[in-house]
Amino acid sequence: MLAGHVARAHPSVEVVVGDAAQLRQLLADQGVSEVDAVLSGLPWSLFSPDGQREILSSIAGVLRPGAAFSTFAYVHALPLGGARRFRALLDEVFDEVLTTRTVWRNLPPAVSYVCRRPR
Repeated sequence: MLAGHVARAHPSVEVVVGDAAQLRQLLADQGVSEVDAVLSGLPWSLFSPDGQREILSSIAGVLRPGAAFSTFAYVHALPLGGARRFRALLDEVFDEVLTTRTVWRNLPPAVSYVCRRPR
């Protein structure tokens, strides 16, 4: 498991495993109420609309002013309904959503979304 590998490879890093929809509680359990950044590699297009909304709401709720949320999407999946729905949801949840240029050297190629200022 990735969390176990990170914990072993970087013993000074505190690794927390849990449900992303419960991010606020996971952080509170660690004595943290706000964060400067959230970086996600979740497979967004595979989540239901309610699941996407629940997780994004959780993320937006812990970002301090000026903080950013970043995630990525594979270019080949962008036309899929779940990916299009997710991109539209980002615009609903965040005031600013920047899409990077395609990273062709990534396999598979991907774009990143950098989101700021939860609505």
